[in-house]
Amino acid sequence: SGATGQVYIYAAGTKGVLAVVTPPGMNLGLLHMEARDTAQGVADIL
Repeated sequence: SGATGQVYIYAAGTKGVLAVVTPPGMNLGLLHMEARDTAQGVADIL
C-alpha cells in the first residue's frame, strides 16, 4: 500500500480498462464491489 494512496486497474470488457485511484485507508471490499459494477457499465458503453 502506498503512503498517499493506491491505484487499482479493472478490465472493462475486452476493449477497455477502469483505473481507480484511492486514498489511504479505503474500504477495499466496497471499492471492489463498486468498481466491478462500474467496469461493467464502461464495457457496455464500449
